[in-house]
Amino acid sequence: MVMPNDIEGATVNPVLIVTDTLSRFLGEETDENSSTDMTAVFKAVEFHLKTYNAAALILHHISKAGMGAQQRDEDPAGGERGSSVITFNARAAWSLSCPSKKTAEQRGIPDSDRWQFATLKQTKVNYGMPHAAQWFRKVAEGVPDPIQEPISPARSQERLVPRNTGGVSNNHNNHNNHNNHNNHNNHNNHNNHNNLNGRQSA
Repeated sequence: MVMPNDIEGATVNPVLIVTDTLSRFLGEETDENSSTDMTAVFKAVEFHLKTYNAAALILHHISKAGMGAQQRDEDPAGGERGSSVITFNARAAWSLSCPSKKTAEQRGIPDSDRWQFATLKQTKVNYGMPHAAQWFRKVAEGVPDPIQEPISPARSQERLVPRNTGGVSNNHNNHNNHNNHNNHNNHNNHNNHNNLNGRQSA
């Protein structure tokens, strides 16, 4: 691994190592379905993490069975492609997918607009408290914008991005920023209330 240098010529060690995607970094002889091969891969990853005191973010595709489970609103845990060693060696895992038809319908999202939305669900956590699912909506140029979970048809229909325009108005962005600010404050107040009542924190 080649490390960059700062302006004074000193080596800069990584803080976060991102693998996008896992399959692209596997050798030609490495079988992602083999527990032996993937155990060796993760031992190598852990060696580098301990050497540089860094963390790793590994992006990986889910299997067809996992995709089917997501669209049936079933638990996506264990739906990754390849050996189960991949998930077993992770300290935390998330699954990113479009909402199912049932979930979209419950939140007033037309089936033709499901492609605009995505949810990030935590499927595993070893340390700390689990996180609630985070919703996103694609805005200009397909960039995912964090949004509050749609809970009513009226809110979810507000200024959906047309498939062919790829943009939103500044008023819509300001509305989202205002909501995100309020939601952040409400979330902090809710957490403070729970902590005062003895809820375990991460």
